[in-house]
Amino acid sequence: MALREHGLGLAALDALVDGAPLWRRHELVFAILACESEPVDPRL
Repeated sequence: MALREHGLGLAALDALVDGAPLWRRHELVFAILACESEPVDPRL
């Protein structure tokens, strides 16, 4: 899960540097927030 969030964060930074539209960057940020809001098994 952490690696997925890290990858999405790097993609968001790449989009920022590349000058991607704002909606594309928001899409990536919201994907990160969605990952964090999923319930995680406490045994992990």
